[in-house]
Amino acid sequence: MEWKEVEGGWTRTGDVEEDRTWKPIHHLAGFGAQDSIDRFWAEHPELNPERNIAGFGSDEPRCQWCCKLFKNSHGMKIHLGRGCRHKPVSKKGSQTERKIRRRKRVAAQARLPKVRIGAAELKNHFDSLLLGHSVEAGGEGTHAVEIRGAQAKSTFGKLMHLWDNDDLWLKTKLLLYQSGVLSVLTYGQEAWQLTEKIMTMLRGWNARCLARITGRTVREETVDPTFDLIKSIRVRRLRWVGHVLRKPEASLDRKALFTYKRPYPEGSVLMDVPPHGDIQELATQAKSREKWNVIVNQLNCQNLECRRSETRGEEDAS
Repeated sequence: MEWKEVEGGWTRTGDVEEDRTWKPIHHLAGFGAQDSIDRFWAEHPELNPERNIAGFGSDEPRCQWCCKLFKNSHGMKIHLGRGCRHKPVSKKGSQTERKIRRRKRVAAQARLPKVRIGAAELKNHFDSLLLGHSVEAGGEGTHAVEIRGAQAKSTFGKLMHLWDNDDLWLKTKLLLYQSGVLSVLTYGQEAWQLTEKIMTMLRGWNARCLARITGRTVREETVDPTFDLIKSIRVRRLRWVGHVLRKPEASLDRKALFTYKRPYPEGSVLMDVPPHGDIQELATQAKSREKWNVIVNQLNCQNLECRRSETRGEEDAS
């Protein structure tokens, strides 16, 4: 028998008893999903729908994602261990999932009751930009750090010709990195909630940039960074707290610090201050600039020693 092209598809010559015309798949567009499934089982009575569809939950060694049948459970275990290509990827913690969650929060903020000033009605904004720092209604500071990271990454890319220049010393490149890139990243860092999650994010960001400059691996720059970004931020924040506490009592930022009550929130700007009873006692300690600089230098050296001890421990373990 031979195939012959006819209107709407192909047919085999000599077929008289039944119509075996093959038509494009778009002819099923008029059917629903369940109608197509029922039609498939009706056209293939030799197949058992109970075994081929509902049998996934039985003892049969078949992959539930790609429907591949194995000789035994050990073969299926190896297949799942290597990773099935057809297994759906989880979006939990991904950038898409974070964007969707943020959009839902923005929509929920817009549905809240509005504030009215006379006849004018004010809009509900989920976030606002204040002196270059993004402030969210939910209180999370992750988005503000992500914004600064994206801006600093753009600046880092514009200076790629400097990182690839072999005529520049590594020390010079690091100084340019601190002054030209990290100054963009750490703008407004006094308002960050420096939690463990944000510190991990910053370590990874810094390690990827340093690996491009120094030629080391990202892991090496994470474990033993050429420039410790977290240490630099914490030292700057502690020095800034001393400056603010020495300001006159009418200063607004000093009044803002005095609103903190112990125990302080995780990752607050007061996370590295010396032991004290209340904020007034801390202000008394900060009056002496020399003593406060000693405290700042102790934090600097302490972070360095912790980093060196961690490096030695990993070297001994290897």
